[in-house]
Amino acid sequence: MKRAPRPSLLFWLATVTSAAVLGCGLNQEGVRPHAEIISYPASAVLDASGDWLFVANSNADLRYNDGTLIALRVARAREDRLNRGVTIDGAFVAAETCPSVNYVRPLGESPDYCCIDPLDPYILNCDERRYVEKGSSVRIGSFAAGMVRQDPPCSINPMDECKTCDGTASQGTSRLLIAVRGDTSLTYVDVTPEAVDANGSVVQPLVLDCVGDSTDGSNGDEEFASCDDGHRIVDTESALALSTADPDPPLVRFPDEPYALALDDDSGLLYAGHLAGSTTRPGSGGVSLFDVAAVDNAMKPPRFIASFPVFAANSSGLVGVTSLRWEPGRAVFATSRYLPMVTGLSATAALGCPLRKADMEPIREIAIFGSGETFATSLAGSETRGIQFVQSTLTTEDDMGQSHEEVVEHAFVLQRLPPAVVDFYHGLPNQVIEVCQSPTFLQKKKTIAGDRLFVNCFDSGEIFVINPYVPRVERIFSVGRGPASLVFSDHDPTVAYVVGFGDNNISVIDIAPDSPSQYHVVQRIGFPNSVPR
Repeated sequence: MKRAPRPSLLFWLATVTSAAVLGCGLNQEGVRPHAEIISYPASAVLDASGDWLFVANSNADLRYNDGTLIALRVARAREDRLNRGVTIDGAFVAAETCPSVNYVRPLGESPDYCCIDPLDPYILNCDERRYVEKGSSVRIGSFAAGMVRQDPPCSINPMDECKTCDGTASQGTSRLLIAVRGDTSLTYVDVTPEAVDANGSVVQPLVLDCVGDSTDGSNGDEEFASCDDGHRIVDTESALALSTADPDPPLVRFPDEPYALALDDDSGLLYAGHLAGSTTRPGSGGVSLFDVAAVDNAMKPPRFIASFPVFAANSSGLVGVTSLRWEPGRAVFATSRYLPMVTGLSATAALGCPLRKADMEPIREIAIFGSGETFATSLAGSETRGIQFVQSTLTTEDDMGQSHEEVVEHAFVLQRLPPAVVDFYHGLPNQVIEVCQSPTFLQKKKTIAGDRLFVNCFDSGEIFVINPYVPRVERIFSVGRGPASLVFSDHDPTVAYVVGFGDNNISVIDIAPDSPSQYHVVQRIGFPNSVPR
């Protein structure tokens, strides 16, 4: 039987964008995904130690019945990278040159394998299966999008005059919160860290827990569980706590196309931006709010508050949010898909706080309102994709010869159409920096030379580095097909991880100053290939 030609990468990107229209649900009939490979990764976050990278695989071509969440031991990848080889059964084996330019390790071969890229001796290509904690992988819905990690610094006690925190530090289990578009849910997975003894031996492996049904055993791997309904917020009775006195209120539907997430750690609030909506579908295309605060030193299931409109519709009646960024002590900033605009959002916990319903834990009544900060690029076009703030110190001298220092802040907004980064000063557009076609995200990293801005270029497979103090493009370097996002490590400032949606892998970038390979791929976790293995 002839098979139809495989659609292009850009087709699959468009497929991801219209996931909700396809109506793909969790656990539909099909082929069970692999527990230890990277398949169209959409997002990734590091754990608190910086030793593990959690990767949400989107299953964008629907070859499997689910997407997956896997844990990569990047600490081991770092050892391999430094040794330029791998260790098998305690014996060091130097890495050889890959057998061919486009070599992909067959699944039937040993996963303990790395090789030097034939075209670039700086790059070590490694089989991702070597780093995956296979027993910890879980199955989530298809078309995963944004993901954040929650490590609550203290427990919120709503009954104590609604104070944010009671000062008690939380320990142990953290949580991953994932926007999943295929089954229109907020999926959450609890993470129990790996435990080792005094000799460095693992006494408790890393655990990803979302309960799940692990009884089907279709491939002999009963630990490869599916996240259950209790860990997927789809329909909920939460809504606004004071909106009804009905003891059995009707269920409220979480809106379609959840895409971007931002976690306000200080207030225990999660913001979820919805990529697509229209005036014909009330509640769509806005920002949803979840209460994710810990209570009595325990993380509770996220409580859906409501969805709030944040942008006016464009001339076609369309609305949508492409990214969310929490600026501590300030606001959450949402970028519009259909307008060249960014707006600040805040939340209130007023309306009768403290509040307790009969036989229920205390709950907070919360709503979103505009913070008053708006950034309009004034460029004809649409789809802002991110915002970052950069501060610098300006030294001036008065008439008496006295020096004065003033903190100056600029905001930088990424717009996709036309592709540009717009510099704002005092809330007004100041300069325009042209960037690549189809930029996806704008991120910031503090270096010894000051802050740098990074723009992911999906179509060209590049990253633009911008010096915001000039401002100008300082560097352009290649990272592989379809970079979806960039992850920086707080523990290792010399590297960054590129989520390779188009190459089905994770690329490690050297960002160390004065390194001979600065702004260069030095390792690939997973052999680059346009389709998953």
